[in-house]
Amino acid sequence: MLDSLEECEDWDTEQLPAVASGRIFKMGRGRPIRAADIGKHNAYLSEFHADLWIYCRKRYGSNFIEDPKIFILNSVNMRYPTWIQDEIVAEAEGMRPAEYVPISDRTMASVRINANDHFRHEAVIVNCPTRQPRGKINAMSFRKVAQVLVLFKCHLQRENESGMDNLALAYVHWFECKRLPDRNSGGLYLFGKSKKKEIIEVKDVERPVHLIPKFGSNLGMSFRTLQELRKLQCVRNSKVGPDINGEFKNWSDLVMEHYSEFWLNTWMDPHIYKTIW
Repeated sequence: MLDSLEECEDWDTEQLPAVASGRIFKMGRGRPIRAADIGKHNAYLSEFHADLWIYCRKRYGSNFIEDPKIFILNSVNMRYPTWIQDEIVAEAEGMRPAEYVPISDRTMASVRINANDHFRHEAVIVNCPTRQPRGKINAMSFRKVAQVLVLFKCHLQRENESGMDNLALAYVHWFECKRLPDRNSGGLYLFGKSKKKEIIEVKDVERPVHLIPKFGSNLGMSFRTLQELRKLQCVRNSKVGPDINGEFKNWSDLVMEHYSEFWLNTWMDPHIYKTIW
């Protein structure tokens, strides 16, 4: 069903309210589809309807239509500050040294977060302020890493009411932190795939991130992996419908499916380096 909805990326967009951190999102106006139909041709989305029902139940109790109308989107355009809050506040006792960033240097990064069948499913950091941290507090205690499977808007009509909530949501696959950074890991967090998927609000996404596979150390393993990925690419290409231009050429999703553990690359740019120290 998703295959027929891939051309909506350049449609008119509407801007969501900016959140406290200054992040801004723009989402398109996708085509309507019933939530129960989304997993029929996509095994990895088979639990989508049930997970959306759980999200709606938590938000509204039992007062909602159980099979809401949703609008699938190719991507969202995101802008976020390249500086962090600690850099623009006065230093106080007990705080780490702060670097003052002049107003002229406070620029906004503009990126596009993708999620559909034939392009990459982005990995992102999600803000989780109510999360219960385990152990010592660190930069990831109130954040989680996830892969975005679906971006959509949900026109949720509540029973006995004429109004509808136009929710900007994402269906994500969570990763679990396996190892905290140390000298041996180059200061990188290690994450592993979990089995948990969940509906979240798009406004909770902080930014996209780069995950580096934890490669094996056995001699010849890289070549065998390359062969397996090429076979998987051929299978994917054979499933691409005639209405889709080109072939499935992106290796990102193939790599994400093949490996089970990944390093969070905190050296990608100054913002991620200073955010996840």
